[in-house]
Formats: sequence, structure tokens, C-alpha cells
Amino acid sequence: MGLEGADWSFAQVRQGDHLQVTAAAIREHLAIEAATTGTASHWVRHLAHPLALRTLLRAAPHVVPLPLEAYLRAHFAKVGEQTQSLAQWAINAGFAHQLSTEAMTELARRAASRAPSDVG
Repeated sequence: MGLEGADWSFAQVRQGDHLQVTAAAIREHLAIEAATTGTASHWVRHLAHPLALRTLLRAAPHVVPLPLEAYLRAHFAKVGEQTQSLAQWAINAGFAHQLSTEAMTELARRAASRAPSDVG
């Protein structure tokens, strides 16, 4: 949702408060995952810091041998309904466990405010 809310642009994710909100949403999701399943994806916790996200967003286009932003845009356009359902599940689970969902809710709002575009 962080990338979608930034119009599928790594550069835009790095601007303003978007990086901080995305990192906070990752932390919220990890807490919700741990509360609902008793475990969390520990490798993902490394991305829950703005500096780590910034580094990943700068390096990824140079490491991945394809136009990564365009690929992610096309992929997530195809599975957008699933992504929205997963986000809503996580937000609802967060409420049920009395955990913060502020950042996830904000990213969902930003993603929803983007006009749909033709991705082919």
C-alpha cells in the first residue's frame, strides 16, 4: 500500500512523511501478525525502519533486472482486491487486539485516493 499510495514511485515513497508512515505500517502489521498467529515474519522487521526502506528503495532498481516500479504496479493491479482484503483484515484484527492501525489506515486511505490507471 505504501508504494501504491505514492503512485508506484520509489522516489515519491521517499518524500515527505510517506517513508515514515510506511515503516510504521510495517511495524503495526508485524504486531498484528504476532498477536493473531503467535509468530511474526522476523526478516520483515528489518524493513520496519525508514532508513532500511530508503536503502532498499534506492538499491532495488539496480539489483532487479527489470523495470521494478512498472512490474510492481502491474502485479498489484492484478491482485489489488486481495491486497485490499488483506489490509482490511489486518486493520480489523488490529482493532480486535487493541493494537495501533493508524499507519495502515492512512496508507489504505492514500492508496484509495489514487485514481485507477491503465496498466495494460
